[in-house]
Formats: sequence, C-alpha cells, structure tokens
Amino acid sequence: MTNVVDSSLIAVLTGDIVKSRQISQEGYDDLLYSLNNVLSYVSEQHLDNGFQLMRGDSFQLVIHDAVNAFKYALLIRLALKERDDDFDCRVSIGLGNNDVIRHQIGNSTGDAFTLSGMGLDELKNRCLQITSIDNGFNQRVGLLVDYADHQLSQITQRQAAIVQLKLRRPELIQQQIADLLSAQRVSISRSLKTARFDLLEQNISYIETQIKALIQ
Repeated sequence: MTNVVDSSLIAVLTGDIVKSRQISQEGYDDLLYSLNNVLSYVSEQHLDNGFQLMRGDSFQLVIHDAVNAFKYALLIRLALKERDDDFDCRVSIGLGNNDVIRHQIGNSTGDAFTLSGMGLDELKNRCLQITSIDNGFNQRVGLLVDYADHQLSQITQRQAAIVQLKLRRPELIQQQIADLLSAQRVSISRSLKTARFDLLEQNISYIETQIKALIQ
C-alpha cells in the first residue's frame, strides 16, 4: 500500500487498557471483544478511518472525520465500562495535518501521531486528553476534557450502556431506549440525569465546534 500524506485535519486516538495485568483471562477476552466491536464501529463511520491493535493492550485509530474524535474517545471508554465496571482505558487524542499515513498505522508519522503518543505518556492520573498544535485550542477545551474524564470514571455499567446508546443514536427517545434495553422509561430517565448526560452532550458539542474552527 502506498503511503498517503493527508493535508487535511485528522485525529489520532492512541490508547491502552487500564490495569490490564490485573484482569483475568476470561475477563480480558470479554474486554477485547467489546474493544474490537467499538473500534470497528468508529472505523465504519468514515471510509478512510482505521485502527490497529498493538501488544494486546494498546490501540491506535486514525480518524478522518476529526470533528467526531472526542465523541469517539468517549464511546470507546463507555463500551468497556458497559462490559464491566472495572474495565477502562486511557485515550489520548492528537489533532494535526500533513501526517504520513502508512499501511501499518503504528508506523505512521506527523503532528497528530506525535501529539497523541506524547499525550498518552502524560496521562498518569487521568484517562482522557486532547491536544493540537494550537495552544489556544488546548486551553479552551482542557478543563472540559478533564470534566468529561471525571464523569466517565464515575459512571456505572448501566449508565454506560444507556449513554453509549444515546450517543450512537441520538434520535432515540427514552421509551425507545427502554424498549431496547428491556427497562422502564423512568429508569432510563433517572440514569441519564444521574450521569449528567445533558452536560456531557453540551461538552461534546462545544469541543466539536472548537475542532471545526481548527479546520476552517
């Protein structure tokens, strides 16, 4: 496959599993199943998106619909949390252009790849970060990313299932979600309120607007 130099803004998501060595073999098989499913879903959202699993507990995605990168990072974490309360991953998002995308994603180079990898190394007591070469952008979204990180760290397995479904299919009303999850509508409403989905949704919208400004 020929290397591709992409001059448009792309996002690179680099992540790894939290406390992977403490997960049982059976549990890890469940985790990998959920991880593969959600990474495949994200890849299917744009013709040129792609992902690669590395070392069994790490992954990297190239996102060409970069505006959605923050939402995709949340979906990845939610998919793991839905599987098990103890499952989680760290995700670092790098935004850049003029990146050289190779057949093996892990061998690609450019600002987005560099920022994503460096960001993951900086994640010690946090599980989410987004970085661009624009320091103004980084300052505007930094606190909101930290808040979303805290939200997801506290979310329950049930809430994760509901929030993930709502992010994937925003057109669904609460009764439809209840029917899909074999639950009562009042239970869905309570879970969305407790998870502060309204704030998360506003957070996503603001960060998407900020990413769009980088493209223009």
